[in-house]
Amino acid sequence: MSICKLYDKYISKFELEEIPEGTTIIEINGCTNLKKLPENLPAGLTELKIFNCKLLKKLPKNLPASLTRIDIFLCEALNKLPKNLPAGLTRLDIFFCKALAKLPENLPASLTYFQISNCQKLKELPKIFLLA
Repeated sequence: MSICKLYDKYISKFELEEIPEGTTIIEINGCTNLKKLPENLPAGLTELKIFNCKLLKKLPKNLPASLTRIDIFLCEALNKLPKNLPAGLTRLDIFFCKALAKLPENLPASLTYFQISNCQKLKELPKIFLLA
């Protein structure tokens, strides 16, 4: 297992260009200037944790298929998630993302744990939640 932890003191620019190949867990915390993640995250990535990145607006369009967990907290500018989340995603936590207005319509069937709170612009949940 390879863990990549990035904190504000290590990232002073607006764009993160590269994550080392072989990384299985990414934790980004307090990178208040970060606006963008690299489009190509490592292929074996299983967990993506992003905390307090106030300028981050979106996640990469094509997240690795190996991703099973996404945690997003206090990313106030995040306004959307990718249309197609990885098919093997089992856990999704989203808290205090003020600008998030919509979730993908087709959440993965593998999702067993989903928690969302304090996302003021979010007005509706995907239809999958209405069927229960």
